[in-house]
Amino acid sequence: MIQMYRLYAAILTIVIVCAGCASAQNDSASAKNAALHGIFATYYQSWLMLNPVEATGLGIHDYDHLLPVDISESHRAAVRMLSASTLDDLAAFERKGLSKADHLNYDILKWTLLTTLRLLEHDDHLMPVNQMFSMPVEFAQLGSGDGVHPFETSRDYQNFIGRMRGFALWVDTAIANMRRGVENGIVLPAVIVRRVLPQLRSIAETHTEESIFARPLQNLDADESDDQDLERQYLAEIRETVLPAYARLLDYMENEYLSAARSTDGLGDIPGGADMYRELIRYWTTTDMSAEDIHNLGLAEVSRIRAGMNAIKKETGFDGSLEDFVRQFYQDDRMTPFHSVDGILQAYAALENKMDPYLDRLFRLRPITPFEVRQIDGFRAASSSAHYQRGAPDGSRPGIFYVPIFDPEQFSVMGMESLFAHEAIPGHHYQISLQQESSDLPDFRNAIYFAAYTEGWALYTESLGSELGLYNEAYSDIARLNSELFRAVRLVVDTGLHAKGWSREEAIEYMVRSLPGWNRRGAANQIERYMVMPAQALSYKLGELAIRQLRDDLKIKRGDAFDIRDFHDQILLGGSMPLSILNRAMLE
Repeated sequence: MIQMYRLYAAILTIVIVCAGCASAQNDSASAKNAALHGIFATYYQSWLMLNPVEATGLGIHDYDHLLPVDISESHRAAVRMLSASTLDDLAAFERKGLSKADHLNYDILKWTLLTTLRLLEHDDHLMPVNQMFSMPVEFAQLGSGDGVHPFETSRDYQNFIGRMRGFALWVDTAIANMRRGVENGIVLPAVIVRRVLPQLRSIAETHTEESIFARPLQNLDADESDDQDLERQYLAEIRETVLPAYARLLDYMENEYLSAARSTDGLGDIPGGADMYRELIRYWTTTDMSAEDIHNLGLAEVSRIRAGMNAIKKETGFDGSLEDFVRQFYQDDRMTPFHSVDGILQAYAALENKMDPYLDRLFRLRPITPFEVRQIDGFRAASSSAHYQRGAPDGSRPGIFYVPIFDPEQFSVMGMESLFAHEAIPGHHYQISLQQESSDLPDFRNAIYFAAYTEGWALYTESLGSELGLYNEAYSDIARLNSELFRAVRLVVDTGLHAKGWSREEAIEYMVRSLPGWNRRGAANQIERYMVMPAQALSYKLGELAIRQLRDDLKIKRGDAFDIRDFHDQILLGGSMPLSILNRAMLE
């Protein structure tokens, strides 16, 4: 009996000691995770200071008075220093013992820093102005009151005055950079410069009170003397700082830069352009695929999707070409039922209501961030695409789906369903809002963006529309496939432009020939987008294919236990990340 007691005591001692070891190990692991999160936090705070407008978008208002001159050598040096020093911190960190989530966070940050340093080796800052997403376009939206900058208190207006002065400095730096670009043969195509000029003129030549920048003043109380003083100061800043900056940029680009612009169209036609394109492919697609492989994949996808469209044509009994089949829908008066902008916005709201009962079948999670659909401002609509702007994490600003509407009478219902699924629900609004609302991700994860994941998810969600009560008519299903075909065509024309020496005209012709129902005007707008945003358009299709492959792989791996809601929630809760890391995270 005594011997048995001694044996029991010995066993109990071992259990207690082992429990103590486990507790010590857990404490050590927790300390290690905490130390890593210290690196994350330090990086994030520095990143916010270097990206004050993005900070505003994230609901952090400490830097609302700043507008970065992100094309300056000093700013690029600061980004380079932050990236290199954070990489050093990570390299000195012992990964063993980290949680699975922090292994993932570590790898995502490291990938981001290495990619940032490689991009800084190239001179794209010498071509800082374009018709799509450059600062002159984005600043006008920011100052219109429809962007992320708040206009609620007098401090908000004072802060934006600071940003107005920052914009003037940005413009002067842009002009200096473009002059350097001219000296080094790194210049925009002439056709792009011609697209920029009317945008600049529409702002530079407006009266102060009629300027897009004066719109936020409508929120001020006209009877308050303090507000009257603020309004006078604000209008003076528009008149004396902002409009002259746009005028200087217009004058330089019209009277000096245009004559130096190039007649070629692809990035491969400038010094260092081929290497720059390879790096941009890696950045935008988060893969190591070559331009040649992407081009060939695009050709194969174009053939596959067109075959699917031909199958629908055959089912309907239509006797004619695929182009005629699609054209009949675009020419049908029933496809353009709208008479006002409000009518179009209400139709999008109706789509949200139509899908709502079906969402629980595909998702357990829904974002709490509110959502709206708005029209894109006229000055941007002619050269801008539909897009999503994230809401504020604190709910103070909704997620916004922006739609370009030129003429409501000509606005087609073709493609509305797939576009809404992509840009809004369950596409960008779900993915971005749920990531921002997650308390499990370190803050820096909301500060960085991986297009192949984000745009891949949005394109993938277009295919879910039939499970969401959409695509009930042949025209809407054809429109969905035409949307997917559009993303496949991008793989061909983007690599054609920048790696195969295609001209703008060759790319337009291929797009019109491959996309039923498309005209030259629409194709030209898209090709000119790819000319100034090389490789960005590759991210959609490559990301969608990667997510689709993951779904297939997990269905095989999990068998009867596979649940589409679990798959979607796992994708969304993990947050945006490079595709190679996503694949490992999902399959491990």
